[in-house]
Amino acid sequence: MKSSVKIQLPKEKARWPSETDPAVPELEVKGVYHRSLTDIIKAVFEGEDGHTFHMTPFRQQWTTADNRTVNVYSEIYSSPALLDAHKEINALPRVPGDNLERVVAPLMMWSDSTHLANFGDASLWPFYLFFGNQSKYTHGKPTASACHHVAYIPTVCFLVYPTL
Repeated sequence: MKSSVKIQLPKEKARWPSETDPAVPELEVKGVYHRSLTDIIKAVFEGEDGHTFHMTPFRQQWTTADNRTVNVYSEIYSSPALLDAHKEINALPRVPGDNLERVVAPLMMWSDSTHLANFGDASLWPFYLFFGNQSKYTHGKPTASACHHVAYIPTVCFLVYPTL
């Protein structure tokens, strides 16, 4: 999809009564290419990669030689935050007859500037998505196709701050 996005601009030493105030200056960024997050999530969970995902978080512990228990943190799906989120969604009330498994889909977003040509200054900001249900070792393999493109944001620059 191609859209435009309006960004509210700050002004030094100025306060606005609300964000919806028409006096708040806006900058419109045109040409933002993006995909629906819901469509990406559905496609990935229904695809082959979804079968390798960790759907139920778990706690990892190591017992030392002197009988101490140490928590091991290595993947998102074994983090306390994901364990708490999993408990929270499973504690929500269910509709009668709903016996589907409830799963947390931790989304990890990245963005960086990408130079588009060997000459000039053409660039854009790709917005990437990784799933925390997938092992970090899979994320590190370029051939695993674990990275999903969410958006391409054009570089915005203007020389003079607009007069407010």
